[in-house]
Amino acid sequence: MFSFLFTLSYEGHCQYEFIEEERIVGQILDTLEVNNNNVVVNTLWLNDTLRVVVQNKHLKFDLKTSNKEAYDEKRFFSISERKAYIKSLKAKGQNCYSYVLENYLGHNKMAQQSVFNKQTLIDLETLGQILSHYFMEVKAFNTLSKKNFKTNLPDNTILTFLNQADMVIHAVYYDKGRFYTKEADYEATEFINLRHYLKDYHEETHMIKIYQLDKARLALAFGK
Repeated sequence: MFSFLFTLSYEGHCQYEFIEEERIVGQILDTLEVNNNNVVVNTLWLNDTLRVVVQNKHLKFDLKTSNKEAYDEKRFFSISERKAYIKSLKAKGQNCYSYVLENYLGHNKMAQQSVFNKQTLIDLETLGQILSHYFMEVKAFNTLSKKNFKTNLPDNTILTFLNQADMVIHAVYYDKGRFYTKEADYEATEFINLRHYLKDYHEETHMIKIYQLDKARLALAFGK
């Protein structure tokens, strides 16, 4: 039913020897909503219950209702157009918050986690929950001065973009001179010039905050 299956979900037993790995992988606790192309679930990850939207593996769609004007004109949809439409639907399965965590954890020996992937969405509140419980802010700078973009960024970090209301509007993963990002309904991509990227996509950004995993908090989550 689900487009991704937590290794520990619904089976009633743990397939891993260590509790650390069980908590990293994640476990579905209950289903909150069932929709045409996704389900909303409460998921236990580390010590937190997260609200996660999971895209179904098999998507339902109707080109007749998705493009009413073309349908009224009895327009024929080519195979390439159908494939492009399905591709766009699948791209909507993951947002930047899920993507940035998938990348960060994958680069930090936690790739076995199943919560953040190409078929999951999390909201801003859930991202904030994770950052405040398991990460620490290591740097911050405003985007008003070009000089700030010349400062060295720490590798293996999560960058959050904040607007004038101090609300996070986007997040990217950074490592070794490259930024990894996913914009809304589009596929993931990379870039190397942060200032140009902000000008093209997130010009409203006025502050950037940088985070790294807090090993002490992570150890507490494992009861160490």
